[in-house]
Amino acid sequence: MTFDWLRLVMMIAIGGLIGYATNKVAVRMLFRPMHPKKVLFFRFQGLLPKRKAYIAEKMGETIETELLSKDDIFDAILNPETIETIKTTLKEKLIVKIRSIIPSMFRTMFASGLDEIIENFIDQEADVLMRDVFVTLKEDGLTRLDMPALIKARVDAMDLVAFEKLVLDIVRKELRHIELVGLFLGMFIGAMQFLIFTLF
Repeated sequence: MTFDWLRLVMMIAIGGLIGYATNKVAVRMLFRPMHPKKVLFFRFQGLLPKRKAYIAEKMGETIETELLSKDDIFDAILNPETIETIKTTLKEKLIVKIRSIIPSMFRTMFASGLDEIIENFIDQEADVLMRDVFVTLKEDGLTRLDMPALIKARVDAMDLVAFEKLVLDIVRKELRHIELVGLFLGMFIGAMQFLIFTLF
């Protein structure tokens, strides 16, 4: 019995095409149709558009609890380098401001010593003052910061096309892998079918 290479190639090609097309349709149905479509007695809508509000809510909760807490954000913003920059800027601004409100006759009395007085005061008191401000900001400001609600509101405000693009930008490569897995799995099944039909 001669080996039917043409039939083998055809079955592998057809199996691969079916597997690829099936996974591609499945991936497509994650996003489409964006709006509910009624066919006979059934209503269809893409999984992600249908669950957009739930996804937005869970995304906010996951980011805060698993990835980036409010304390993480606060500590990243107000690191030692930033605090030194704020202190330096505060010192410069105060010198200019105080110079502008002190009458000229008093400025001549202090001469250049005025700048030194201000700088010494800030150097001695700024750390304590800034620590008090930052503690208040952290304890009061962060308790009012509702990250899950903010993230949910931002995602809810996105239209479905922008939401689809956001998701695709994150998982495009993985979805492509799913389609290719369907292709190779279909080719494998086609080859197995050929062997089964040929041997039995």
